[in-house]
Amino acid sequence: MSIAAFRYEFERYVAIIEQAFDQLDDAQLLKQPFPGGTSVTGLLTHASSFLTARFADLLSVDSNNRPWRDHQADLASTKSRAIVRSEWEVALATVRGELARLRDSDLGAPLRLGSHDPQPTLAEGLSRFGSHIAYHAGQIVSAARAILGSAWKPLAAKPLRQPLEHHLVTGAHGPIGVAVARPTGAGPHPAVIIGQEGLGVTGHLLGLAHRFAQAGYLAVVPDLYSRDLARRNLHETEVLAYLPLARNADPAAAIAALPERQQAAARRVVGWFAGRDTAAYAGDFAATLAWTGQRSDVRAQHLGAIGFSFGGGLVAQLAASGAPLAAAVVVYGQLPSAAQAAGLKAPVLGHFAGEDQAINANIPAFAEAVASRGGSFAHTIHPGTKHGFFSETRPVFDAAASERVWQSVLGFYATHLQARKAATAAASVVAEKR
Repeated sequence: MSIAAFRYEFERYVAIIEQAFDQLDDAQLLKQPFPGGTSVTGLLTHASSFLTARFADLLSVDSNNRPWRDHQADLASTKSRAIVRSEWEVALATVRGELARLRDSDLGAPLRLGSHDPQPTLAEGLSRFGSHIAYHAGQIVSAARAILGSAWKPLAAKPLRQPLEHHLVTGAHGPIGVAVARPTGAGPHPAVIIGQEGLGVTGHLLGLAHRFAQAGYLAVVPDLYSRDLARRNLHETEVLAYLPLARNADPAAAIAALPERQQAAARRVVGWFAGRDTAAYAGDFAATLAWTGQRSDVRAQHLGAIGFSFGGGLVAQLAASGAPLAAAVVVYGQLPSAAQAAGLKAPVLGHFAGEDQAINANIPAFAEAVASRGGSFAHTIHPGTKHGFFSETRPVFDAAASERVWQSVLGFYATHLQARKAATAAASVVAEKR
């Protein structure tokens, strides 16, 4: 076996799973077509959990020691389509990122798999992992066919969309991983760097990279937590559930009020968030911008950035530093001070939640400072929305406001980044809804 051979077979199973999943509506995903069986939601939740656990830090961490894994809870999952798909995107990014770093010379290296004696080699582990995901692919296809009956459509064992590429970029304090979604057609293309929320790189952001690629942009998602082993040992579901406790006035009391079975996970999340080394993030984001501008398939004069919450603040800082951005978008991120606005060169578009006073308090001073220097800052505050409303995986998701933001961003980038597809993307979305 070679790394390339494993990757080829893995992507075939990914294509089969995604095509079967996409044929089912929300209610059908939760059906159990066989007595004592499992729903497609449960099967894909389990498959995502398996891949993330096995492949994260593949050669350096005992993948049997993942406190967040709960096989029975995964198989009984009733999560929404958006959350299941988000977890799947994270799992795929984990696998693809590790495969991009591995070489055939690593195949004889030992894996750490609990109490196995002797420990399997990487080649043996990949063989087992491939068989496992093939088994779940078969389960998902069988379940989907049973549910759909005559409505079932044949599958093609090839990806329906181009998989994300994974690269390493030299950041301010070491390498960081980046995911890249490339548009179709001949380049060079305008590019958009996507800044993560405090949660980290989520499946939602990876899906957003695909959306930008479909609109004609090369999209780059840097993982600013690449060197943070504590975060890599947390699951996205845990972080989503317990990160709000880290911002509580008394996190320890908030954790103590939880059911006992949840407290250990909450402590891990709160402890990780409090211990983050935030000093490197701005430098790593700037390094990603420089790396993107040097790619031969990118038009360096048409670089844009968009960030959400924590990432929105990084984008605003980057723009205020005078970085070579052609357009910057801040979505409920902290804006720089009026004094820092002096360095702003790129036009900035802002979208903010209506119920987010801590973030919105700085908007008037920043807007006034930009205007006084002849700069460009347009913004919208969306009434009735809360911080995080853009993401379909968050409880505060607002579909109408999220769509308004998306259409606004497409129009803004079409003006300043000149993507060939962007000018028609908004019109096509509207047409599809009619």
